Order: sequence, then structure tokens, then C-alpha cells
Amino acid sequence: MVDVAAFSAIEQQVEKSNENNPNEVEKFSTWRLKKGADDFETWNADDTNNFTRQGVVDLCKSMNTKVLDLYPVTNVFTATDASGASYTSKLLWGISNDDGGGLTVAAALTVPYAQPQLKVNVASRSYNGAGTPLAEGAGGVPVTLYQRFDEGFQKIDDDVTRMDSTGADGLDAGDALFEFDGTLAIVKETTDARAAGAAFSFAVSAGDEERTVTVKVGDSPNDEGVYSGQAVLSVPCGTYRVSENAQWAWRYKPTVRVWNPGGGEDGSGAWVTATDADVAGAVEVSVQYGNAGEDASASAAVKVENVREDSAWVDGFAFVKNLLGGQNAGGE
Repeated sequence: MVDVAAFSAIEQQVEKSNENNPNEVEKFSTWRLKKGADDFETWNADDTNNFTRQGVVDLCKSMNTKVLDLYPVTNVFTATDASGASYTSKLLWGISNDDGGGLTVAAALTVPYAQPQLKVNVASRSYNGAGTPLAEGAGGVPVTLYQRFDEGFQKIDDDVTRMDSTGADGLDAGDALFEFDGTLAIVKETTDARAAGAAFSFAVSAGDEERTVTVKVGDSPNDEGVYSGQAVLSVPCGTYRVSENAQWAWRYKPTVRVWNPGGGEDGSGAWVTATDADVAGAVEVSVQYGNAGEDASASAAVKVENVREDSAWVDGFAFVKNLLGGQNAGGE
């Protein structure tokens, strides 16, 4: 006789475990029939008709027993960010089976993601009634990553979990890897005519790595008298520090602005003054996946405006007269 209520209770208990462990999502998959001390086989109702009365009777007769020991098999889903920290609870998960019974996984980012990669792992966990359940990576599982917006979801990318540990790329069986690239634009503006056609230097750093970027402004101003230019970098998602080389601009006062994709009266975007920019005009900006609206692109932009602060300093011409004891000791 089959106790259907017991089956449901066990399935519900597996689901409840998710509440106690936010670092993983566990879903009931199937049952295993224990036929001996270390002898288990999948108990598939669709294939063997085990859930019918006659099916149970026949199985008990073949095993010469009146009791069938069944243990659950679950699928376990986890996600880790680029640093290896758990990101499971920050995703929306959708798990289903295709027409052939194969597992398919969908995960959705719910907030902009400012890291270069995200790893999803799918594992199978087999309970045996005693000790630690057996867990192993589930290879060949399609995983699709989405970005959630107010209006719905947009697909980002898809991958298939690795069949085994590949070593070189640091991935294990059951891993699916998603990598994120974006753009960082550096915009330069000045109203100083003496800067026409000039090239300006910026330092862009992330962690211990730093690169120099040159931005050349136009030879002629626009209708508002502004000389401008920009450089667009292809970079992995992450946080970057952008600063202008102050050697050429020691006489100028910088104003640093950061592009806000959702700013402005109509929400189409606006430049916002960076209040956290330091004295040298440096600012930290995040290249985040999904921060530019429904196109799910990863982009960020920094604009540095320079205004001449002190015009009293000499400019390509010097006149010096040194006086000592009333005598002219210097010259022109």
C-alpha cells in the first residue's frame, strides 16, 4: 500500500529547507528505491507504473518484501558572484522539466549587476536515510539568465552546465558561467580656447590595475562655445576609479559629472554632479549590467568639465625683475 500523504509531506519538507538556507534552492526531483544495503534505483512512476496498486504489489513480490524504502532525490541550485560569495538569494529562480523530462533552469537578475561574471551551479542530491546525502554536479543542464524589469524579463544569455571539472577555467561539474562586459565613456569638456585640439590624460583603475586613457577635444567649439571629446572603453562590469591627470590642469577647477540613465524629467537620462569626487576630480563609477533600461546593456559615463579658475598666472610669457639692495640685479 502506498502512503501518498507521506510522499507529499516529504516533498514539502524539502521545499521548506530553502527557508532555512538562503544560499541554495532545493527542489524535489524524484524518488529512489532502496533494494539493498548500497543498491538504489530510480523509482519512476511514469515508466514503471509504480503508483498503481498492482504495480506496488508486483514490486513487493519481486523483492520478497512488504515494505518499500523510498528516498528523495533533489536538485540543488546555487549562484556565486565574481568574488565567490553567494548570490543565490538575490536571483529569481524558475525550474522546470522539458517534454522529454530533462531539467531546464532559468535565473533572473533583479537589480543591476556590477561584477564581471556570475556562476550558477546545478547539483543532484540523493538522500539515503543516514549520514550525509550524496551530491554531485549535474552536467548538460541548460541554464538561461534573464534581467527583470518592471515590464517583464529580457534574456541575457544561456549556457549549459559542465559535464565534469575542466580544470583550466576553474569550473566544476554542474557549473554554468556568465560573463559581463560593458562600456565606460570618458567625456572631456572645456570652454578654454587655448585647449582647442588638445589631448588630455585620464587614469582609469580597478583594484590594482590601472590604464591611461587619452581624450582629444575638438579644434572648434560647439554653438555653446564648448570644446569636447570622448573616449569609450570596453571593460568588464565592475567599479572603476576615473581621475584626470592634474599636471596639465593645475590652474583649472574640475567639475565631475556621472551619467544617470534614469535621470531627467522624462527619465531618459541626465548628467548628475558627482558629490563624492575628491579634490583631484577623481570619482568611482560602476559599470553595471542592466542599469541602462530595458536594453539590459552595461554602460557608464563620466564627464569632466574644466573652468579656468585663476587667469592671473603667467601664460607662455614671463617678465622677471630681481631687486637687491635697491640695485637692479636681474633682467628681462
